[in-house]
Amino acid sequence: MSTENQTMVKGSEVEVSSQEEGLKGAYFTALLKENTTLSAVQQSLLRPVPPEEEYAGVVLEEGTVVDAYLRDGWWTGVVINKKLEDNNFLVCFDSPPDIIVFEKTNLRAHVDWTDSKWVPPDLKAARELGNKKADACVMNNETPQVITPIAKVSAPVVTPSPPVIAATPTETEGQLSSEPRSKQNGLEKNDSIPPHKMPEEEETSQVLSRKRRREEEQQQHSDVNETEVSSSSSHQTPNVMMMNSAASVEETPPPALLKALPFAKRSPYWKSPEAKEGYKTMPQRPHFSPLLAAAAEYVNHREWSAVGMTVSFYGFLEQVKGLKPHDSLSVLCSLSESFVELEEYGFDIGAPQSRIRKMMSLKEEQAKIAEEKQCLERKVDEDEKRSRELAEEMAVLKGKMLELQRQEAVAREEKEAADKRVVEMKASGERFEQKMEDVELEFLETASAPW
Repeated sequence: MSTENQTMVKGSEVEVSSQEEGLKGAYFTALLKENTTLSAVQQSLLRPVPPEEEYAGVVLEEGTVVDAYLRDGWWTGVVINKKLEDNNFLVCFDSPPDIIVFEKTNLRAHVDWTDSKWVPPDLKAARELGNKKADACVMNNETPQVITPIAKVSAPVVTPSPPVIAATPTETEGQLSSEPRSKQNGLEKNDSIPPHKMPEEEETSQVLSRKRRREEEQQQHSDVNETEVSSSSSHQTPNVMMMNSAASVEETPPPALLKALPFAKRSPYWKSPEAKEGYKTMPQRPHFSPLLAAAAEYVNHREWSAVGMTVSFYGFLEQVKGLKPHDSLSVLCSLSESFVELEEYGFDIGAPQSRIRKMMSLKEEQAKIAEEKQCLERKVDEDEKRSRELAEEMAVLKGKMLELQRQEAVAREEKEAADKRVVEMKASGERFEQKMEDVELEFLETASAPW
């Protein structure tokens, strides 16, 4: 079998081997990329993807060393049964010992990448070694139970996808990275089968779980120190308790803020908003807490600011009630923004904002109807213009028709006169015939008269 040199360059598919326990001897497909800082991989662990012509002609029989596609990688094993029903083969693995049934589309003859060339194993030596391994698998009392099937393939197998592997080669030009592709080529993977890294993954999961529990315990202790929690909610997680507490503070101001304003309520101008109609129908309890952040020299102005905001609030309510259908959408937006600014100081803006949103929706519907009306009016104008044009054309045609009718009448009269002349001339012609006959008769009589 001929071999062909192959190079590993950026963007090409390669196969990566691993020295990790449980993965030795297996190759996983990846892509070479550049400019990504990931873990380094020795070039000796990289090789191109074997071209199909290197193994397509090999007949799989008992003792053949093969690469079997299992768990997103190619694992080296030995065929121990030439062929089962449905084109399946029994393949033996010696590290760790296992026997698995494969479809032929998931098998390829084993080839080695040596000195940048694909070198097929010596068939005789490989088959002898394979037979020994096959015998060892069959005779070994510790051989695991045969698992079948491991995969279902709906299309001819092509180079399979790898698990998550990413590396920056130390001796090659490109960057090696790969992403798993689930069910590549129609494969449905069975998670009950190797690769044999499951114990290590379980151990890692346990370590991560213990670490996560420690972090949660530390977080819980930290939250308990920072936040007091009632006994009725002690079974909740710290994050949930803090979130509930924050929500409670945001939704309902503390009693201290409800009872004590950041100023003494002395101004006589409070009577101005209290006299408005909206004060009776929509009383407010603003806390004005942001006024506490005012500079010291403006402390005496807190009450004035509060009075102004209260007057503004009820003034805005009156503006909302006084809105007209022809008012622009910008007026509604401005009122809405003003209410939002007052909400920070504890004003309940739910009702006016709801009304404004309703009116905005009506304004949008009004604008839509107006646009449809304008569109209809444009069509009416176009049709009216067309109607006028047609009326003008009809008038022109009618004039032409009258002229043609006049010409028709003249022609009819001329025709009748011509017909009359024809009749008269025909009658004259008959008289001429009679005269001709009379002359001929007289001529004959004259000629035949006796002497």
